[in-house]
Amino acid sequence: MHKRILGIIGAGHVGSHIAYAAGMLDAADIVKICDINEIAAASQVQDLNDAVKFMPGKVHYESAGYPELGDCGIIINTAGKTSMSAENRDNELIFTARLIISCMEKVQASGFSGVFINVANPCDVITQVISESGILPEGHVFGTGTSLDSARLTDYLSQLTGLNHNSFDGLVMGEHGDSQMIPWSHIDFMGQPFEKAAREFGIHIDREQARKHILDTARRIYKGKGCTEFGIGAVAASIARAVFADDKKIFMLSAPLHGEYGHTGICAGVPAVVGQNGIEKVLEYDLTEEEREQFNQSCEKIRQGVCRAHELMKE
Repeated sequence: MHKRILGIIGAGHVGSHIAYAAGMLDAADIVKICDINEIAAASQVQDLNDAVKFMPGKVHYESAGYPELGDCGIIINTAGKTSMSAENRDNELIFTARLIISCMEKVQASGFSGVFINVANPCDVITQVISESGILPEGHVFGTGTSLDSARLTDYLSQLTGLNHNSFDGLVMGEHGDSQMIPWSHIDFMGQPFEKAAREFGIHIDREQARKHILDTARRIYKGKGCTEFGIGAVAASIARAVFADDKKIFMLSAPLHGEYGHTGICAGVPAVVGQNGIEKVLEYDLTEEEREQFNQSCEKIRQGVCRAHELMKE
């Protein structure tokens, strides 16, 4: 029987919660955790295996070095430096960019040929750096992008309306960062246009305030507990499950763009169909003129980040 083998690079808060969510969602049969701190990885593995009895499927956790990642169908990268301070973003960027190049060389040496999902921030820039390496085929490299931001928007709308989260989908596109935008023209309540639903439920949404609320969510969490982990853990594990199951499911992912929405040479948060071969199709939604301008501005911000990464890596 073919085993669903998931590799996770990084045994910290995010990596361990992705591993836990993968077990709770029955997203993998084997989860390999790789970390430079082998003691931390081994400790996480034992703690996770202690929880297996209470998980819905049969999953096994094990610690692994890079050479043992070659048989993984999916690898999720969480390794990098995270900072909520604008002053430290260059340091965050150069540390993570250089680290990911080193990681990808080791991944390539292992013989890995599966799907590589990046979580490390700045997500879109780092995903583009990985994509440019050419180590994996087209579609096999992408980032979690604005999937988490979209989940946060869904939660925001649920709280405003009192409706179940599954009554609608919140969509956020562009950068997983300050310039992200919300395509309100594509948010509906089970087929009912957003504007009509808002009137029916007697709610008024200041759209810019809503966007800032979603943006500030990560900062509020980070300020209160020093990291975000549960949300991104569920997002990444859900994407991995969809890949293994060949679900053909749509997520808002940081995908390499090749002319879609008029952009090339960057990765940005867009709706994409995910299956066993990774991203199988990027969907082009019809955006209003205002939404398209917002998306263009967000892509320009990502493009500047990619250029900055190239500059820093030369130093």
